Amino acid sequence: MTANMFRPRPDRASIAFDIDEKDRPSAMRQLGVQPAGDAYVDGLAPFEGAIGSRIAIGLIRAYRHCAPLVVRNRCVFEPSCSRYAELAIRDYGLVRALPLCLSRLRRCRADNGGMDLTGLEGTHAICCEKHR
Repeated sequence: MTANMFRPRPDRASIAFDIDEKDRPSAMRQLGVQPAGDAYVDGLAPFEGAIGSRIAIGLIRAYRHCAPLVVRNRCVFEPSCSRYAELAIRDYGLVRALPLCLSRLRRCRADNGGMDLTGLEGTHAICCEKHR
């Protein structure tokens, strides 16, 4: 690696943003950049649990694929609410995950946001050894 790899290129424009950390996930999505938490969930292997949980995860993934961009890109948390729901279902099953998902959706609004803890133990999916 050379030092030139990390220098700005004169033929390309760059823009710096100064935004609050809680607004970062939403801003990244609006700019077409996928936050790390979203990328992590999207890269998980297919779920092999109970049939109800598999159906719920399938519906969540279909929503992420079919919902309009204006709806999908407004989540202020990382990982996004639909990805949080998928992680909760994978970790705790459909019945225990439902209250977690509803609580998360209730908190998802513009004056809230940032990194959100996943699950009952208060561990974040990206950092948790259980998910590695």
